[in-house]
Amino acid sequence: MVMATFLVCGSLFTLGWIGIRAFVDTRLSIQAEGLAGSKLTRLVDAVTSDRDPQLSGDEMYVLLDRSGRVVKVSDEITRLSPQWTPPGPAPAGAPADWNTEVDVTLRSVEHPQWREFRTYTALGRVAGPYTAYLFVLPWGHAGAR
Repeated sequence: MVMATFLVCGSLFTLGWIGIRAFVDTRLSIQAEGLAGSKLTRLVDAVTSDRDPQLSGDEMYVLLDRSGRVVKVSDEITRLSPQWTPPGPAPAGAPADWNTEVDVTLRSVEHPQWREFRTYTALGRVAGPYTAYLFVLPWGHAGAR
């Protein structure tokens, strides 16, 4: 009887803990995407106004021209020197409000254990003659090395 009670309590505790973790992770992911979306808007505004993007933190972004050639890569991505394939440009004739969400994987032969080398969600928008992608950083990333 005591063993059965112990197993039931342990099971309930474990399920509760897993549920709370999943809830918190989901909320933080939603918050990270919202923050990335607002920073992408600032990036697009800066690019269309022909200004240098002044984003706070360790933002990871890439600008592509219409042919898909990389025009600018953030210092954070350059520092990592990853092996990666940038996302594609916006489709030809895409409207100014075109946006997308893609997965981008950064890899490294030298440092495969670094947590920066992973698959990111990247939010993309048209920025004048360019396509801008800003990576959604996982919570807890800010300032981490």
